[in-house]
Amino acid sequence: MRILILLACCLLLSTQCASKKSARIEALANDTIEFVYKKHTRGFYREYHVRKNNIITYLDYNKTTSESKKTIPLDWVTCLNLLTPLNLEGISTLQPPSDLRATDRVLHAEVIITINDNTFRSSNFDHGNPPEIIKPLVDHLIYMVSNH
Repeated sequence: MRILILLACCLLLSTQCASKKSARIEALANDTIEFVYKKHTRGFYREYHVRKNNIITYLDYNKTTSESKKTIPLDWVTCLNLLTPLNLEGISTLQPPSDLRATDRVLHAEVIITINDNTFRSSNFDHGNPPEIIKPLVDHLIYMVSNH
């Protein structure tokens, strides 16, 4: 009997956790969300605006030259799934694992997440080597903006 009660409690808790996660993803899907990924160094600049329906790539600092492509819906859902567990208020204080960008050996990078009117900006990090907490999201954004 105890085993049955224990199993019922575990099942109930796991269902509640899954429903909370899906509720948060559903709430995010209804919001206006934009991911901006910037990478730059002297003489090079790329800024990617990833939205639900499209990805706009700015090719220069003045944002006068751009390219656009459609967002793949499954990639967008993955972005929302990766965004869900993040503490967005804390991403500005995350410490990067390396500092090679200070020597111009790698590009500077940064992620900006805008949800409705709230903007959350990460600290600067080396392109391709973000802080561990945001690494899955950054890696997926890089995958999305690459030509695949």
